[in-house]
Amino acid sequence: MADWLDDLAGGMASHDVAVESPEGYVTFGVGASGVRMSFDPGEDGVGDLEVTFELRAKPIFVAGDPEKSKVGARGGVGFVPVEMLTTDRETFHCYNWLDD
Repeated sequence: MADWLDDLAGGMASHDVAVESPEGYVTFGVGASGVRMSFDPGEDGVGDLEVTFELRAKPIFVAGDPEKSKVGARGGVGFVPVEMLTTDRETFHCYNWLDD
């Protein structure tokens, strides 16, 4: 679990999180939305501590082949949103450093 949380922290810092399965993977562009915690102890004071992370996300890259090259900061290969190339919009959060 500690490794998983460390990976999630890295994904939050780089704004990309990938979800993998044997059939492929999806890389999401993410931003923090919220965190909730709850604890419901029994009479002995022991219970489950539940932590819920909410991430605003958009699929950036979908691969049906789990062997295909990973993209995003965590995959070592960047990606450019299609909207950067097809619209006049100027603000793209962490992509603002890209020039023409």
